[in-house]
Amino acid sequence: MTKIAVLLAAGKSQKLDPFHTHKPLLPVYGKPLILYAVEHLEQAGLEKIFIVAGSSCDDIARILKERSSPKALCEFIQGTDEEDIVETFETIAPAVADECIISSSDLIFEKNPFLHLRKKGDVEFLGDPHMAHNRFSGAIIGMIDRLFDKPAFSPLAPGHVGQLTGIYWFSKEGLCQFLSIIRRYSLTNG
Repeated sequence: MTKIAVLLAAGKSQKLDPFHTHKPLLPVYGKPLILYAVEHLEQAGLEKIFIVAGSSCDDIARILKERSSPKALCEFIQGTDEEDIVETFETIAPAVADECIISSSDLIFEKNPFLHLRKKGDVEFLGDPHMAHNRFSGAIIGMIDRLFDKPAFSPLAPGHVGQLTGIYWFSKEGLCQFLSIIRRYSLTNG
């Protein structure tokens, strides 16, 4: 059973620059975005949450310490505000000794998305079957339904094709294979 999660909280948002804050710290309905992800992970039974954070690390740590009844141990992995996704996954890999969920820290879902992962095989990308849900973000997210010649897509509703949600599950071997693929891609297209 998956007990480890990694929240990606490093980097700056160009779209939110006028607010002079990092996305995970942006208050939405009275609390910072990152707390929505942490609470959903705790409700899904995760026991340890690594948070990859750059210059917002101290602010995120303060917010997490202010919570009244934390259920998961939160540890920080030092990232930078400038690293790309390949560098972020390189930063994560040594800390993760087993299967894990990797998620963006700036997501809000009405229902707990971490309960929808099937956790079979080596890798799974959670997709939202309703493309309209993601249109507000302005992000163009491609759909990957196969990785290592195996299905990698876990829809919220069977039979739907949608957009990736920014939530991934990896076995330890799956994370190593994924890193190998994105390294090659980065070298080829970088």
